[in-house]
Amino acid sequence: MRPRGTLACLAIAAVLGGGLGACSNQTPQVTPAPDIPIQIGKEKRFVPEGSTLGETLKLFKLRAKPGNLLDVDGEVLEKGTNPGEMLVNGERATRATVIQPRDKIKLVDGKDETESLQKTKERISEKQAQNPQYTLGRAPGTQITTVGEVSGKPVSIVFRPSHKANVPNEVALTFDDGPNPPYTNQILKTLKRFHVDATFFVIGYLVDRYPGLVKKTERAGHAVENHSWDHPLNPPLAELDQRLVEGQLERTSDALDKVGITPTLFRPPGGSYDGTVVQVAHGMGMRTVIWTVDPHDYFDETSKDEIVNRVLNQVRPGSIVLLHDGGGNQSSTVKALPEIIKGIRKKGLDLKPMGESGS
Repeated sequence: MRPRGTLACLAIAAVLGGGLGACSNQTPQVTPAPDIPIQIGKEKRFVPEGSTLGETLKLFKLRAKPGNLLDVDGEVLEKGTNPGEMLVNGERATRATVIQPRDKIKLVDGKDETESLQKTKERISEKQAQNPQYTLGRAPGTQITTVGEVSGKPVSIVFRPSHKANVPNEVALTFDDGPNPPYTNQILKTLKRFHVDATFFVIGYLVDRYPGLVKKTERAGHAVENHSWDHPLNPPLAELDQRLVEGQLERTSDALDKVGITPTLFRPPGGSYDGTVVQVAHGMGMRTVIWTVDPHDYFDETSKDEIVNRVLNQVRPGSIVLLHDGGGNQSSTVKALPEIIKGIRKKGLDLKPMGESGS
């Protein structure tokens, strides 16, 4: 016995004049869309007619490489902020764009973009020293600080004076890289003999090693300031990660704090500084100090006479003189110091320490 549905189908087929084929249970065959040629980059490909750009990219597992947002040091702040572009025949397209025969598809990777810069201006009075400081002279003006808008990382600090600087008839003698007992003690004796107060920029680990000598220097009336923990030169301080810069300064200030000294000045090793170094020091209550006179006394082959001549030929009112009581053989500096002091005074210049109470 045939199923009732089959009988009905046969009846309809008879009326319409069809045969048994009209009652077949087979699923009708759908003719697939023909493939169309396209070009992706420099390669010829084929996709089903009616494909969208999104379907085409998925078919060939293609995507533009996104670009990132970078900070002012080139480090990634945010990933994938610039997704790139999809071009069809040189025009921007969306994933819903329907692809036509012979379309040319090109993916353009997103470019990395550096964060925008933000500038702040601070009025500086004639009573304030510039930061970083190169001279004892002071002038009113504007200090412009540029930082990354997102990261806040410093880029530059520029001072623009509005009037001529007021330069005192003074010179600051500064000594770096100590304490070092043989040379520091001899320099202290000479300074005491000539009634001169100076500024000593000390190395942190040496403060830990010779705390008594540091206290002796401070009790003698000299300013004792921060010169980093271990004097990094390769790579220089300005090329170090901010975290490492902070460590160099913090450890030295902590070592000085143990002997009862709070530094207000920082001298970067080798004079290596950038906006980050200045801002880190400033955040710890220290002004960055460089120099105007460098006799190169840190070279062992530099003679006493060379040191004396270089200092006296270059020194001017407001000069900051760079000398050393550590970091190598400073016997020539020790021998040169009396003549340096006499020569500076012969020019009618006073010798004053730097620091909170000095210039």
